[in-house]
Amino acid sequence: MEKEIRLSYIKKIDEVNKNGKYKPDWSSLSEYGVPEWYKKAKFGVFIHWGLFTVPEYFSEWYPRLMYYKGNPVYWHHKRKYGKNFNYRDFIELFRAENFDAAEWVSAVKSCGARFIMPVAEHHDGFKLYNSDLNEWTSVKTGPKKDFLGAIKTECEKQNLIFSASSHRAEHFWFLNGGKTIGFKNETQDEKYREFYGACENVHKFNNLYTLNTISLKDAKALPKNSETEKEMRLCMIEIARQEKRSKKLLSRCYENGIQEFDSSVFDSVVS
Repeated sequence: MEKEIRLSYIKKIDEVNKNGKYKPDWSSLSEYGVPEWYKKAKFGVFIHWGLFTVPEYFSEWYPRLMYYKGNPVYWHHKRKYGKNFNYRDFIELFRAENFDAAEWVSAVKSCGARFIMPVAEHHDGFKLYNSDLNEWTSVKTGPKKDFLGAIKTECEKQNLIFSASSHRAEHFWFLNGGKTIGFKNETQDEKYREFYGACENVHKFNNLYTLNTISLKDAKALPKNSETEKEMRLCMIEIARQEKRSKKLLSRCYENGIQEFDSSVFDSVVS
C-alpha cells in the first residue's frame, strides 16, 4: 500500500513538472520571485529541533556523525549509549512532555520576528507532522504529536507568519557512515530502510575523508594535481588538525567527568 502511495505521488510530481509553470531546472526555477511577505518581514526565526535533539549533543548532524568511527560524536555516543544503540532507538526517548506551541510562538513574536520557520523534516528522515508516505513521524511514533500542525495553528491565533523547511532531499545519503563504520548496525537493515534512507555516497571523498578520521600524515599525502585537489588537501589537513585537538578535548572532558565541552578545558587544549 505504501509503495502505491509513493508511486502516485511520483506520478503527480511528473505531471506538475511537465505541465506546471516551472520546470525542474535552474533556469526555470530562478524565475521564481521572492515572496513579498518575506521581503517585508526582514527578521524571522529558523528552528532546528527534532529527534536529533534528544541526545543534546553537538548539533542536528548527530545522527550522521554517530556512525562515523573516530568522530567526536561517535566517541560520545559509544561511551554514553553503546555501539548497539542505533539512531532509531532515540524515538522512544523523544517525548517532548513540555512542548508548548503557544509558548514557542509567543517567544518568537515577542523578540520582534515576523515569521517562524521550523524544520518539518531534517536529513534524518523523521517528520514532525503526520504523513501517509511512511510511518516515521512524530504522530505515529514516539511522542505521538503533530508539532508542525500545532505551531501552524498557534501562528494563526497569534498572527505570525508560518513557514516550514524540508531537508528530505539529503536523506538518501545522510546516514551513509553506517556502511563503513566497521560493525553491523541498523542503517544496513532493509527492515528500516525507510527510516535510514539509501545511505548512498555522493562522491568519492564521502565516507573516506569527509567528517571522518584522517591523520595529519594521510592528509598531507593526498593528491594535489589540480586546483580542486589542492583545495581538498588543504581542507583535510585542517580537519586533521581540528580532529587531533577535539580528540584531546573530549578525552580531557571525560577525565574530569564533564559530559559537554567546557570552555576552560577547551582553552587549555587548543591554546
